[in-house]
Amino acid sequence: MRRIRPVVEERTKEFGSMTLQHPIHEGILVGITDDKKDSDWEEVPNSDGFFQILVGFDSSIPLDGSADAALVRSVLQKLSAAVRAYPFSLPDQKSMRSLVDLWSSK
Repeated sequence: MRRIRPVVEERTKEFGSMTLQHPIHEGILVGITDDKKDSDWEEVPNSDGFFQILVGFDSSIPLDGSADAALVRSVLQKLSAAVRAYPFSLPDQKSMRSLVDLWSSK
């Protein structure tokens, strides 16, 4: 993950500049783990004001550096799915979904 962090952070830093009209939570926490199957998805109860998701990882992606582009794509897909699952207000939903749609065009 350290190898791909700069690429992922380049995409996710745009979230920091977004101003929500009607914030519901403090933020979204997404945990990606190889302890679960790629298709696993769990909303984790959180009493600290965060929307928290735990998702599985596609274990067919090599972690030796030979498939970093696939790894980045997988991580961004997981983050996009979490953003799409978040219960934004309608005006905020439109702007946040537009942001994650830009990820697939870069």
